[in-house]
Amino acid sequence: MNIPHTLPEWSYLVEEDRAGTDVTDLKLSPSAEEVEALCKRLNLLSLDNMRAHITLERQSGGMVVHVKGRFTADITQACVVSLEPVASHLDEKFEGWFANSEQAVMLNKARRDRQNADGEAPMLEEKDDPEPIVNGHIDLGELITQYLSLAIDPYPHAPGMGSGDEDDAVVYGDSNPGADIRRNPFAALKNWKGGGDKD
Repeated sequence: MNIPHTLPEWSYLVEEDRAGTDVTDLKLSPSAEEVEALCKRLNLLSLDNMRAHITLERQSGGMVVHVKGRFTADITQACVVSLEPVASHLDEKFEGWFANSEQAVMLNKARRDRQNADGEAPMLEEKDDPEPIVNGHIDLGELITQYLSLAIDPYPHAPGMGSGDEDDAVVYGDSNPGADIRRNPFAALKNWKGGGDKD
């Protein structure tokens, strides 16, 4: 039985043979239906003015397609404390490298063999470890969506929600000064039960 391939919420396919040759510069925006589906996938209240400008270039003797671009979007999320709408503007750069499955394996093996004389597998940079091209196409819509998901604040706060309490701050990763600080979405509830006093 043939199972149909399910496309992601926003799919824009470019044929492998045309990517970086016939198709080198694109401007993309999702349709109204795709925007609705993206909002459900990314848990957004709204997604407006989503636009991306993409360039495609052949590298490594034509075996690798380098995709780079920039997208802008206006999004609205629900505050993690009050559920009030929180609006923000995104302006992000992105890039990716793609090769067909056989070429990707050959490139990775050749680079590992060259860099791995002592038998220890090195960590390759993304450009040296291209993603395999699936079914002869590069899906630019899904690539943009993945970077869009990374740009979205996972803990959006409405103005005044949790911003006045130092205990609400949680440091993710590095504890040194200057580390990325995000608010604990549950901190505003810590004294709610019975009106308890702060320690």
